[in-house]
Amino acid sequence: MSFVETLDNLALRKSGLVQRFEHLITAKSDRELEAMAQTSRLLTLQNFGRTMR
Repeated sequence: MSFVETLDNLALRKSGLVQRFEHLITAKSDRELEAMAQTSRLLTLQNFGRTMR
């Protein structure tokens, strides 16, 4: 595949990061929001512990 073909096809393919972001900003049910909140809390505790300033 040439550089030109690759460049032309960039807009057609979404990176994994863009796909994940799209998934995060789509409408969610209450159950999905609760699951996201619990995951967020666990990651925060894992990375920062229980310290508050």
